[in-house]
Amino acid sequence: MEPSPAVSVSTAPDPVEIAKKFARQAKRTAPVRYGFVQRTKPTAPPPPAVALLRGATGGRGITGGDVRLRLLLSLLWAARDDPTLTYPHRSWAALLGLAEPDTAGARRIRNALGWLDHHQLIQLESSRGRDAVIHLMNETGTGQRYELPGAAYTRLKSKPAQAAQHLYLQLPSQLWTNGWIAALDNGPAVVMLLVLWLENGRAIKEMPWVWLSPAMAEDRYGLSEDTRLKGARALTELGLIKTSTRHVPSDAFEFRRGRNSYQIQRDAITSLRPGEPTLDAFFRGSERQPPAPRSRAVPKTT
Repeated sequence: MEPSPAVSVSTAPDPVEIAKKFARQAKRTAPVRYGFVQRTKPTAPPPPAVALLRGATGGRGITGGDVRLRLLLSLLWAARDDPTLTYPHRSWAALLGLAEPDTAGARRIRNALGWLDHHQLIQLESSRGRDAVIHLMNETGTGQRYELPGAAYTRLKSKPAQAAQHLYLQLPSQLWTNGWIAALDNGPAVVMLLVLWLENGRAIKEMPWVWLSPAMAEDRYGLSEDTRLKGARALTELGLIKTSTRHVPSDAFEFRRGRNSYQIQRDAITSLRPGEPTLDAFFRGSERQPPAPRSRAVPKTT
């Protein structure tokens, strides 16, 4: 087990500075298994991401969902080959931008960890005079000790059905180091971001537009229409996705129906901090158009 870096928490800590200290030992990306976000069939229980948001399978109105979600994603980012983490509660609270990280914020982290422990997503090891040591478990809720999904997939490659359980998406570290994880204090927004990231598949450059029908959102991801719309609205307001309403073809005797498509703004996540205007917003505000890209002469080769 590697020693945890000292994370000093002041009265009003900057989540970005805290994240940079975490990043010294964290991974370049946070791997999240598909099974954390989606369910295997429509009749299966909601996936863990939705269960964390609701507080319990089928539960409603239980507070702390956004903290549980953001905390578990942060654990997945911070854990390496040894899935044991010893950061104090106040450090996690500061990373997530919780108010009063030394007191009320640390208490919210403690409550979230207790929930995760009860649902076999982590194991807590009591430590006298210190905050509990965290042993990360498989994020899909199998109760198994955590193993990096890439390593698990490679180990089981000769058994395709088992290996497929370890397919994963990768969230960029800038989600933390640019302060977005602290700004995403809206549980539906966190779940919706995960869903859209999974729907984008292995897109590397420009993220494609994604349309989620209400039936698909419910059957595949356990998302209610209310959660989907609230999440998309919050992500749009933060500038992390673009939303476009496109009309569904209909015959002349029916009202035209619109459907929302979404596109993740990867550059905003990796290059900007919350509150900084995107390039599009800058030129809209100044009523100017972005300059055309300059062509650069390339010498011919013979």
